[in-house]
Amino acid sequence: MRAVSPVMIPAADRRGSPCNTGQRFRKDASLLYGDSMDLLSRFLELLQRFLPAVLVLFACLPAHEFAHAYVADKLGDPTPRRDGRLTLNPFAHLDPLGSLCLIFVGFGWAKPVVINPFNLDRKKGSMALVAIAGPVANLIMMLIFSLIARLLMLVMVSQWVLFAYSVCMGISYINLCLAVFNLIPVPPLDGSKILYHFLPPRISFKVQQNEYIISLVFMALLILGNTGVLAFGIGDLLGLIINPVWDGLCLLLGTSV
Repeated sequence: MRAVSPVMIPAADRRGSPCNTGQRFRKDASLLYGDSMDLLSRFLELLQRFLPAVLVLFACLPAHEFAHAYVADKLGDPTPRRDGRLTLNPFAHLDPLGSLCLIFVGFGWAKPVVINPFNLDRKKGSMALVAIAGPVANLIMMLIFSLIARLLMLVMVSQWVLFAYSVCMGISYINLCLAVFNLIPVPPLDGSKILYHFLPPRISFKVQQNEYIISLVFMALLILGNTGVLAFGIGDLLGLIINPVWDGLCLLLGTSV
């Protein structure tokens, strides 16, 4: 069975983030429409507070897990198709406890896609291909929604267009976080399955024997970092990678502040 795929969104209230870029466009809108749109603006800002978790649960995680299932199916394993995982329907992928943790703790997970490696056509490296499919799917979504946001910048400024822009940039940023986070080579993340392919068999076997303990330690560090107990958590470490990539993407698309 493939391990669950936790998801965590590092804080990004900074220059070039979707939050601050949206603020710039809301300021432009206020110059055009004055204070008559204040009520709508407040409603949209309130809605944006809850959007990240909703987007992760109903868009990002289903795409991530579907990619795992699709690649496994193409490599010869009928298990995901049998289990009904070859779909983008979020309810086929969501885990109740993982969803609650995402909303209230700041990280969560989807139901694991069950893979039988003995059914895969390419025995060597096949699990690595299945594992990397999820992060690749998130990177593709990041690019698609970034391009949509760029096109929205060409549309006449209105409150709803600005809201749609912020949503697209938010989805793009979340998918970048998902891709980078899941590539960490630590169980139960996808990066560990990729790492196993390159490790010597003896070391790979030893690590897999201790996956459960490693996973518990990693999840504990994740919770302590997300709740502020640790001064420098995993999210801060990921920010050192994610922030420069995000700034580069914004600069390339002309969406940076």
